[in-house]
Amino acid sequence: MIGGASSLFGIRPEAFGAVGAMVNFGMVFLVGKFTREPPAHIQAMVEAVPVPRGSKLVTGSHRVWYAMI
Repeated sequence: MIGGASSLFGIRPEAFGAVGAMVNFGMVFLVGKFTREPPAHIQAMVEAVPVPRGSKLVTGSHRVWYAMI
């Protein structure tokens, strides 16, 4: 058997994280494409969250890059 007795579809357990990362990226993309944008009051609530002291202020759009595709 390729990869030994503990492999899944021939992928060794040490390398399966890369497959999981690709599946995760695909799911995030699909969920981002098929869900609605949050209501304006929720967006305003998120923008109103205080920035902790000592951290850099985030400027610009907070939209995630996959929502812009």
